[in-house]
Amino acid sequence: MLAYPSLCGDTFRGLAASSALRPPFFKQILRSIGTVDASRDVARKTLENGESLGISTGGVAEVFETNEDDEVILLRARIGLIKLAIRTGADLVPCYLFGNTKLLGCWAGEGIPKGRSILKKISRKVGFAIIFIYGRFGLPVPRRIPILGVMGKAIATHHLKCEEPTPEQIKEVQDILIAEMQRIFDTYKGFYGWEEKTLIIK
Repeated sequence: MLAYPSLCGDTFRGLAASSALRPPFFKQILRSIGTVDASRDVARKTLENGESLGISTGGVAEVFETNEDDEVILLRARIGLIKLAIRTGADLVPCYLFGNTKLLGCWAGEGIPKGRSILKKISRKVGFAIIFIYGRFGLPVPRRIPILGVMGKAIATHHLKCEEPTPEQIKEVQDILIAEMQRIFDTYKGFYGWEEKTLIIK
């Protein structure tokens, strides 16, 4: 799915927090796959250059919402990407990766009194999740799990393009985005064997 824009002759960029692009080794890895800084100016310039952006809306906070029973995404309070889309007239294309949350396990303070809330506060301050991740062999190596990537219907914003979107315009786009995310999850979860799973959108 990530290669789809390239197959169509477009350039795809992922966004990463500024703090994630500072450590030397990690920075080189992210830059080598086309990742750019998640700052507002860089994101806008990337779109205005005609490139596509991949945005994981939940950020650090979403890591601490992960659980074994349900799929959880943070979207209702994330209006920055909607403002960005309206200001640049870019389409929003909802995507969901089934199985992504099972690639790695994470320890986020469980078993320690107030450990989860303390790590969450620290993570917000530093800009990345302070957690222990593990996969195969107990190492931060993703498990061999199939991933099903689904792309929803594109949501046009060019007709709303303006520098200062109104709350009504933001809500109009957000309602469509949330409904489409829910639709693609409910429509395709059975293909992944997740008939009993629910998607919680916060």
